[in-house]
Amino acid sequence: IFDAAKYDFSQTSTLSLLKNYVKKGKIKVVLSDIVIREAQKHISEKTINLCSVSKKVRKHILKEFSEHHVTQMGLDSLLQKAEDPSILAKKARETLEDFIKDINAEILTFDLIDLDAIINDYFEINPPFENNEKKRKEFPDAFIASQIIKRFDENDIVAIISTDNGFKNACKETPNHIFFDSLGKLYNKINEEETITYNGKEYKKSELCDATLHWLELSEQERMLSSYLPPEFMIFEETWGNIPCFFVFLRPIIRN
Repeated sequence: IFDAAKYDFSQTSTLSLLKNYVKKGKIKVVLSDIVIREAQKHISEKTINLCSVSKKVRKHILKEFSEHHVTQMGLDSLLQKAEDPSILAKKARETLEDFIKDINAEILTFDLIDLDAIINDYFEINPPFENNEKKRKEFPDAFIASQIIKRFDENDIVAIISTDNGFKNACKETPNHIFFDSLGKLYNKINEEETITYNGKEYKKSELCDATLHWLELSEQERMLSSYLPPEFMIFEETWGNIPCFFVFLRPIIRN
């Protein structure tokens, strides 16, 4: 998930949304220590590579223009020299570690790995080892799948984020394992199921428009002053005799 999100921990990022869902109690994050170590390695490599790109850009600019001209154009930030790559890589890893703490992730350790079963799957060419050309590369996936199977029982609903079919098969096809290709698709599923109560009636959030959801966030006083009438909360009455049809909007009673 970290590579897919490009290690973007900004407030509007996919990863930041994950933090919000955790705070609301909608998601409990469980990470393998293998995933964390890979993420630490990747964010370090990407940071060092970024420093290299920055250095090349600075060199190319100064080959074509003087520092004075670049500064006059308001692009002097492009000429700033990056810190020591190893120092920046350490900062990047700390940012990742802070995020993992913020989402209060449960870490699955190596004691949950069934090595005998994995070795057996390796020689029997069971998932995730069905691709002979990259068997060795599948061991981390096999370890993580083993951790998942050992950590959760059939009563736990586990949402697994992965695009790797071999890994999915290794996790076993069970009713409590729900697979998503991305965090975004998991969020969509949660939003589809999430409900909100208004005037004693439950509504699915996915059935309400953005304007109505924003209106519901207002205080009762603010709703009374608002000119917006949520169409989802309007009741259509049948024609009664010669009286034409009409709409009734139910507003909550405000008590002082």
